[in-house]
Amino acid sequence: MRVILLGPQRSPTVGALVRSLPPDGPVATITAGWQEREPDDNELSALLGTRDINLGLYRRWADTAERDPEYARGERRLQQLIAERQELYLLRLDHALQAVYALQRYEEPDEALRSEALTEAIAAVRELDQAHLRHVNTMRGEFFAALRPHDRPVIAGHRAAVADVLRGSAALVIAGGHVGVLADVLHLFNVAAALDPAPDAAPVIAWSAGAMALTDRIVLFGDRSARGPGHAEIYGSGLSMLRDVVLLPHARARMLLDDTPRMAAFTQRFAPADCVRLESGTRIEVDAGAWKYEDPSASRDEGPPASQRAPLTAGLRSDEGATREAGSSPGARRRAGQQSRAGRNKLSINRLRDRRPLDAAAVDRFLARHQVPIVEGNRCTFLFRGEADEVFVVHRIVGLPDHLPLRRLRGTDLWYAVLELPEGSRVEYQLEVVRGGQRNRFNDPLNPRLAHSPVGSSSVCYAQGYQVPDWAKHDPEARPGSLVDVVVPSRALRRDNPVTLYLPARFRRTARYPLLIVHDGGDYLQYAAAKTVLDNLIHRLDMAETIVAFTYPGDRLAEYANSAAHARFLTAELLPRLEAEFPLAGTPSGRCLMGASFGAVACLATAYRYPDVYGSLLLQSGSFVFTDIGRDHGGGAPFEPVVRFVNRYRAAPRRVADRLFVSCGVYEPLITPNRSMVPVFEAAGMTVRYVEARDGHSWENWRDRLQEGLSWIFPGPQKYVYE
Repeated sequence: MRVILLGPQRSPTVGALVRSLPPDGPVATITAGWQEREPDDNELSALLGTRDINLGLYRRWADTAERDPEYARGERRLQQLIAERQELYLLRLDHALQAVYALQRYEEPDEALRSEALTEAIAAVRELDQAHLRHVNTMRGEFFAALRPHDRPVIAGHRAAVADVLRGSAALVIAGGHVGVLADVLHLFNVAAALDPAPDAAPVIAWSAGAMALTDRIVLFGDRSARGPGHAEIYGSGLSMLRDVVLLPHARARMLLDDTPRMAAFTQRFAPADCVRLESGTRIEVDAGAWKYEDPSASRDEGPPASQRAPLTAGLRSDEGATREAGSSPGARRRAGQQSRAGRNKLSINRLRDRRPLDAAAVDRFLARHQVPIVEGNRCTFLFRGEADEVFVVHRIVGLPDHLPLRRLRGTDLWYAVLELPEGSRVEYQLEVVRGGQRNRFNDPLNPRLAHSPVGSSSVCYAQGYQVPDWAKHDPEARPGSLVDVVVPSRALRRDNPVTLYLPARFRRTARYPLLIVHDGGDYLQYAAAKTVLDNLIHRLDMAETIVAFTYPGDRLAEYANSAAHARFLTAELLPRLEAEFPLAGTPSGRCLMGASFGAVACLATAYRYPDVYGSLLLQSGSFVFTDIGRDHGGGAPFEPVVRFVNRYRAAPRRVADRLFVSCGVYEPLITPNRSMVPVFEAAGMTVRYVEARDGHSWENWRDRLQEGLSWIFPGPQKYVYE
């Protein structure tokens, strides 16, 4: 049987391939990997010349689940058992691979000894993979033996219908999508047995997840996920039509191919199987065990094709080789580095100060050449031009005077101050100018970058290494979700409460969604680009499709400071209303409360009063002010109920949710309370993920942490989906 493997079809090539097939007979298609979107195959149908017949395997699976509840219960139990085993496997895999990476870095003088240890460590990982695959296959085999799908009328009927279509087809096309779903339905409806094995039979054409589902060992991979580089993992077996090969669709986009040690460990781990990249434009024909690239020129834009079952690391330089290519002695490199550092140490403002003549024209040229503040390494130069008695940079960086004085450059009207900021810092500030005893504070007129909040705007300094995340910017390829405004009457709060609901782009009544309830919802939408972030994270599969309720406070300081009425509104009024009107999961694991500052206190206080309702909390820069001795907390009257609540919780911590994502900026006054709460939460038996940022108490700080928090709370199917 011929199998033709294609690269991802973002730039489609399958149409030209199908047009080269004999014109008689329909083309059977499988798009089950897109689950409920399985019927959305108009684009594929057009590429195939409308001669396609969609086998509807996902629809058939849903019909089976509805008409054969005994089988559906057994399948759910199997998935639960496999998930539990997968979790234990990943725990062991993490330790095993960390040992491999540690040995790769280990500078042992005896290279032979280190190499031997590394070989044994990789062998241990390989044995772990093989054992896990055996266990999963055994569990699936026992499940099929017990429930005997071939004897069940509903499944048998669907299998017969699928086989009938395949017998008269000119080809079978298997698209990408969720590889786990594809593998499951291919097995359930016995697709492999329905295919003609003869060499001249209709070919199977597959790409991405569809190609992976044909192998004897499905490997999930993704080094560029929102949660950082993960470990490639064994998922299970596909149809085993292709053996001793690991297929890697879109490897260039999903893997750290330039990390030579990581890639070397990857290929050695899966040996003797070959690791084959499927990049855009790739076409491989497999016939009678022979692998042949039919159209290598199609992948010129991706670099040379990955040769016929060639190692993944082919063409990569080792770190040692890169060092030798530099071609210079240690002494020469040291002298060059010293000269380079000397040049870097001369700040632009100092070079201007040394210039002669130093006049207004020289200052004009200087300002025209530089973005203000001027960022040079870890030093940032703030500037102001104008007549003044004194000038200050006003900021809120904890540990530094909040008024940083600027110095006047002799003979000019240019003022400057140099502040050292660690890499990745982001700082909001304003300028304060004193003239004739009058103080005026305003945004930096030389800096176009502004940050906005409910109390106004500020200038913002991006230190070296900071960038606005791309997922926080509008992406024209991301399908937009919709915002729906509703009003929820509340007896608890004695007012009508506006709520803005976010529905994901592919919202369907037949699905089930997790629910995220957000405090200060209007501010998250306006100042933290929440809708754009949700659209992008869901589009990129970093975050699960989620319904989000953006709430609006009345008297914010009263309602969010440990208010029983607020907690009752969320849990006894808003939550039942949403779960009655929308297809929500309706379980604690599918509910999360999110908030920043006082909003984080409101999340914790609500979960404290209703500990069995919410599975997760996302707490940003929580105002968790407390006192260890005395009563002076420095927060003023609005913090009194907060301090009483936090003191009580710290004295007797208890589990209020399963998982907490906690973030805080190291430049804000709340960093110490947030750091101190992490062990308190952990002592109560909750899983905590704590993240710090070189930022302050600001909406853009909270925006920048959303990817990591939301993808951890409600992770998307990225590691399972291959387009």
